[in-house]
Amino acid sequence: MQEGKYDQAIAEFTKAIELAPDLAGAYQNRGNAYLYKRELNKAIADYNRTLELAPTHTKTYTQRGYAYFLNNELDKVISDYDRAIELDPENTQTYYYRGMYYDYIGENDKAIADYTRAIELNPNYAEAYNNRGGTYGKMGQYDKAIADFTRATELVPDYAQAYRNIGLACESQGDYDKALENYTKAIELAPDYVQAYTNRASAYASKGKYDEAIADYSRAIDLDPELVDAYNYRGDIYDFKGEHEKAIADYTKAIELNPNDAPTYSARGYSYARIQNYDKALADFSKAIEIKPDFVLAYAQRGQVYYLMEQYEQAILDCSRAIDLEPQYAEAYGNRGHFYDMLGKKTEAIADFEMFIKLSDDPILIERTKQRIRELRTGG
Repeated sequence: MQEGKYDQAIAEFTKAIELAPDLAGAYQNRGNAYLYKRELNKAIADYNRTLELAPTHTKTYTQRGYAYFLNNELDKVISDYDRAIELDPENTQTYYYRGMYYDYIGENDKAIADYTRAIELNPNYAEAYNNRGGTYGKMGQYDKAIADFTRATELVPDYAQAYRNIGLACESQGDYDKALENYTKAIELAPDYVQAYTNRASAYASKGKYDEAIADYSRAIDLDPELVDAYNYRGDIYDFKGEHEKAIADYTKAIELNPNDAPTYSARGYSYARIQNYDKALADFSKAIEIKPDFVLAYAQRGQVYYLMEQYEQAILDCSRAIDLEPQYAEAYGNRGHFYDMLGKKTEAIADFEMFIKLSDDPILIERTKQRIRELRTGG
């Protein structure tokens, strides 16, 4: 139904209830219309009344359970689904909805079992295959996920979401070409499918096709101008390409849409640092730390900016804070050692360089650091 049809249905069922206040079916049908409109409290109230009048109405338990699920009243969901299955053990839809609930709360094995039972009862249930594939994907069982998504597309050839899900599973396996093929198919079937564009952009970026990735993120933004992640990811690519002003513009838009996202301030601060706008870089790193006081990377990056501004004591303080928060942070020891070195504090520098060597897995930097320690110990 379209929105107007739901409103018309509600009006008609309301009139029926006025004429026959004990007509359970009218409450149930009005509840369904409210459910479709996502007026969940009204839907639940009508389902409650339905069950007062008809306590064994299986479908109402299923629908009320789904309404509770959408309304985030999770403690009430499972009892309704269980009751519906008790009343009708072959109720395909209830197994499907209960599977969705189990998937949502992370009980993957139970979700798989319910989707499987729904498929046994209805072997052509494309949505159940699609959802079971999604659960297999969450479990890292990508071959099974792809098999289920593929079966869903065989049953419903224009099932854009299933093609996108195949793409996600293929991307998780590192098969970016296959992922791109399926994201593209999803877009062909649903040209306004925002998530398919952002997913394809990610796959393009993984293959180093940055212009194509930017084009897809741009298309996603055209379709949804408030899509924060698209601005952030496009900004990351611009920054990687050295187009720092464009990156800053995207991060700025993301911040306008989500002013309390510490990583975006940090990313913009890094871009400002790349164009040597150190004051704005410091402001952004400081804002990131204000929002997230345990943001290790922001301390480390701000320390680097202080170093570039030759404020070595401040740089050391930030590196020390990063180390306090993450004692195994090799780069912070290496940086702090370098800052101590700049101040002529050989003992402190050597101690930090030795910690860097112990924690780092970069053989080139380790050898350079060993060479610097030898120089310091011989008076260099």
